[in-house]
Amino acid sequence: MRKFLNTLFVGLICFSAQAQVANNTPDFYHLKLQGSLAQNSISSFTQDTTGQMWFSTKEGVVRYDTKTFEIYHQNKGLRTHFTNVVYASDKGDIWASTLKGFQRYNPATDCFEPCMDERFNESNITSIKEDHTGKIWFVDFTHNRLAVVDTNRQHLQVYDVEAPDNEQIYELLFTQRGRIFLLTNFYSFLEFFPEDGRVKPLKVASPQEKSTLASYGYRRVHFFETHTGKIWIGSGHGYFDIYKPEKKQFEKFYYSKKLNSHGFLGFNEAFEDRAHTIWVGTWFGGLYRIAPDRKTISQILPDRDNPHALSNNIITAFFEDKAGYLWLGTEFAGINILKKNKKFHTITHDPSDKNSLPPAIYTYSWMDETAKLWIATDGKGLFWYDHMDLTQRHAFTFGEVKVERVFHLFESRDKTLWIGTDQGLFEYHQDDNTLRHHKHIKGNFNSLSGNNITAICEDQKGNIWTGSIWSGLTEYQRGTETYHRFPYENTQTGTREKFITDLYCNDDNQLWATTADGLYRLDLNTGVTTIYKHQPQKPNSLSTDRLNCLMAYEGELWIGTDNGGLNIFNPQTDSFRLINTEKGLPSNTIKALITDDHNKVWISTPHHLVTYHPKQQRMVVYDQSDGLESSAYIDNYGFQDLIFYRNFAVKDPRGHLHFGGNTGIYIFHPDSLPQNDYKPPVLLEEIKVNGLPRKATAHTLTLQPHENHLEFTLTVLNYTQPEKNKYACFLANYDTVWRTFNKSTYSVEYLELPPGQYTFRYKGANNDGLWNTDTPPLKITIKPHFYQTIWFPVVIIAVVVCLALAFSLYRLYIFMQLKKKKEALRYSNAYLDDESVNQLDKKLLDLLAKEKYYLEASLSLQKLAILLDTRPNYLSQVINTKHHCNFREFINGYRIVEAQELLKDPYLKIEAVAYDSGFNSLSTFNATFKKVTGMTPSKYRKKQAVS
Repeated sequence: MRKFLNTLFVGLICFSAQAQVANNTPDFYHLKLQGSLAQNSISSFTQDTTGQMWFSTKEGVVRYDTKTFEIYHQNKGLRTHFTNVVYASDKGDIWASTLKGFQRYNPATDCFEPCMDERFNESNITSIKEDHTGKIWFVDFTHNRLAVVDTNRQHLQVYDVEAPDNEQIYELLFTQRGRIFLLTNFYSFLEFFPEDGRVKPLKVASPQEKSTLASYGYRRVHFFETHTGKIWIGSGHGYFDIYKPEKKQFEKFYYSKKLNSHGFLGFNEAFEDRAHTIWVGTWFGGLYRIAPDRKTISQILPDRDNPHALSNNIITAFFEDKAGYLWLGTEFAGINILKKNKKFHTITHDPSDKNSLPPAIYTYSWMDETAKLWIATDGKGLFWYDHMDLTQRHAFTFGEVKVERVFHLFESRDKTLWIGTDQGLFEYHQDDNTLRHHKHIKGNFNSLSGNNITAICEDQKGNIWTGSIWSGLTEYQRGTETYHRFPYENTQTGTREKFITDLYCNDDNQLWATTADGLYRLDLNTGVTTIYKHQPQKPNSLSTDRLNCLMAYEGELWIGTDNGGLNIFNPQTDSFRLINTEKGLPSNTIKALITDDHNKVWISTPHHLVTYHPKQQRMVVYDQSDGLESSAYIDNYGFQDLIFYRNFAVKDPRGHLHFGGNTGIYIFHPDSLPQNDYKPPVLLEEIKVNGLPRKATAHTLTLQPHENHLEFTLTVLNYTQPEKNKYACFLANYDTVWRTFNKSTYSVEYLELPPGQYTFRYKGANNDGLWNTDTPPLKITIKPHFYQTIWFPVVIIAVVVCLALAFSLYRLYIFMQLKKKKEALRYSNAYLDDESVNQLDKKLLDLLAKEKYYLEASLSLQKLAILLDTRPNYLSQVINTKHHCNFREFINGYRIVEAQELLKDPYLKIEAVAYDSGFNSLSTFNATFKKVTGMTPSKYRKKQAVS
């Protein structure tokens, strides 16, 4: 505690960074398979081109994607379950070595293929590496040879290696300058020349070293190249032999002298990370960390009292993933992932330190300009720590008044400290160490309205406003030393508002108060009070009336509620908008709000801290895994886990943020918090169509009309706190907003999609809310049913037209057939042959030419038949057959010819022409004349006159 506070005030750096110095033992995330001990014995790691992790175990190869473990052993093609190495090439191939050869993974079958050369089926492959040309090299420990696979040509080349003293080669190393080195099971260091296959011994183990190694087995040698080009050769004696290629010299580097009675330390593997720290894994000796300066060496061992400590003291493998996190393999205890610096640390009660904070509920804290840290409690009064004497905790005394419950601290513009307690308001002037007590006096209206002061603020005139639990609002005018009470009254219920949780006065002298029954605004210029409450019928009203805190931000008012989310009030529109758990908050109860020096909003919920970037719409949630995990014993409450206190959010003059609650106070600087800046790969892991898996081709998916039930499974390959990964997707032409979900829901379904063109877009965020939007979209086409195509109505119209035309033609056909039948029936009793027809026709024509019976208007078929001494039907047959018209048309033809002659007389009226030519009406004459000649009688006369 003392060392921690010293660091804060004297060093002026954040708590979290310095606490890491005070506690030099790192913490780890633990990852363990729910299987046998053999599956939790890790021999190597690798990460493929998609970002998925692979590791080899004593019981198969395991693929891990933050959600599931896929285990590959003999049922997936491996020749034996015991695997030595798994390796991902730059090309994307996955290679695994076992006691019986090496095999390549085939993603199409999700299995490992047989070894490409049967000569290696009984070979113990102990090392796999890739050279700068992309060729894959394998160390055959059993037969002392190297196998080189050229995957482009599917060619295998084999080198037999002659090691000194019949030793067996165990490891292979390609240096930055392209040299190839080998390490044998007895510590001999060799350089290999692929041109002719010869080896050159650079260092051979002494007889004593060989004796020690022989007694402890072969898997105790390893070497690696550092960023400086030096080669570190490890052994079981607590030191490295460092080879300097440019000088061709060796030197020893001791990291441990804790050897057993045989002078041996169970060395397993070593690794240099990107920060140039060297990590050494041992057998039973835990983990050694060699700092980049190569002077600071620390041993890291399991700690039974720390659940986040190293899980085992047998370290077998190392790997640094693409995000920069160090993975450690252990024997029987699974995987440890090194945590980076803790993000938060707590000032709390320490039973072993009498000057630490007392066990209590911490209600507020403040650091003044003199670097004095004030801490208020509910039950233990008020304390402060002086930056000149951090080993002493000082209890603040309130004169003769005994104060145990302190609710709020506020520093006015003149640096006066105002203290809200259950005994009223205290005014403390630090410059002259004077204290004044303001309290409620029964029957005296020139006093506070109540003594339980929970909120304090200052208006533009320098007056102090206090809110209480029981008695509303009081204004203290410092100039006249008078008090004005404002006991709010609920206009709906007629009851006085009892609990004010926070106060704020803006530049326009508008006083805002959050209460347990809504939001109140008091215009100090006019005295008008406005009340805002939850109105179920208005979606833009407050989400609840139970309010905890408020804060002004960018011209708006941010309001934290009790189980109603974060409400943001816009004075211009006089409306509220809501941010809640559906938009990323871990809880709908907002305890406190504050902004940091970069204008980011910090939010406390009961168990979380949240930083929110309003412009970027980015939200980062911090929980127990980030250091918010303290518990403490509190008098009358027992052991309690962290719950942040209402309205406890403070930014001190140095930019540190203070949040506190029932177990301690978190003080940190936002700039010091380590952030995960790795944009994790996002995999569209699986597509299901109508419940069945489907593969997309070139990021396109073409479906039949009935294939309209789609399910997409996403994976964000961020392995640090993967439970905090986030996913989002958007189906263009269907969704209106992005769908966001977390690890517990990483698949999304779309049901009954109509036919059309869609684009499925997706993205993922790591544990610190950093989104990777660089993902290839999936183009989806759902074909329409035939009746939904654009051609369907065209075809229907064409069919209807064809049917109508066919029906019309059919009717015409029927009509013609009926007409023929009628004609046939009409003449069925006529017996005139062709010769008789000709004779009767001649007789008819002669009669009409000679006698002109057609001039009689009353002429009929029967009368003309009598004049010709024949039957009417015979006469009709002759007219129809020879002249192709009926009787009336035949006679009118003669009459029109007659009328044409009469029209030549210009003095003869047309009406007279009509009657003189045999017509019985003028209209019939006109219609018939025009039908026959194509013009009216008068026009015909004019035409004849012109000619």
